[in-house]
Amino acid sequence: MKRLSVPVVLVLIAAVAGCSSLSVKHDYDPEVDFSKFKTYAWYDLPSDYEMSAAEAQVRNSLLDGRLKSATDAQLKAKGMERVDVNSDLYLVYHVGVQDRVDVTNYGYGYGGYGYRGWHGGYYGNDFQVYNYQEGTLLLDFIDADTKELVWRGTAQKVLGAAGSPERAQAEADKIMEKMLAQYPPQ
Repeated sequence: MKRLSVPVVLVLIAAVAGCSSLSVKHDYDPEVDFSKFKTYAWYDLPSDYEMSAAEAQVRNSLLDGRLKSATDAQLKAKGMERVDVNSDLYLVYHVGVQDRVDVTNYGYGYGGYGYRGWHGGYYGNDFQVYNYQEGTLLLDFIDADTKELVWRGTAQKVLGAAGSPERAQAEADKIMEKMLAQYPPQ
């Protein structure tokens, strides 16, 4: 196997760091008056809910608690109240993990002088392949009266090891802060 030089390793580290940024998007129904929503309740998926293997891989009670805690904190700061019954909104989230591949072609040469003298023409490509997992989180706000989706936040991020429960909670807090920054829509 070919050994990587220090500059190539540094480029790889920079590429991985660049991929780790959090991407957040929003979609909502512009006809809805969001000022009427003051309370919400978490909608728990039925026990017979069929989820993909990728979703099952990351959906667990630890993640569930972290995401709900982070969301609750953001919505409380916006003046919303979490209730158990008679809510204005139902909240539900979906998670998934997808394997990704990033291939970078650093080009090819045309010839020149080398340690063996002049060489001409093509002398090979330099490819770098990076395999990683990307996590996706969807957060849906459903009008409790109409049962219609009124707002959706989507977050995507390259996954890495959380390291500790505190770091995992901090990451969930950061994701929800960014996702809910534009809620309610103006």
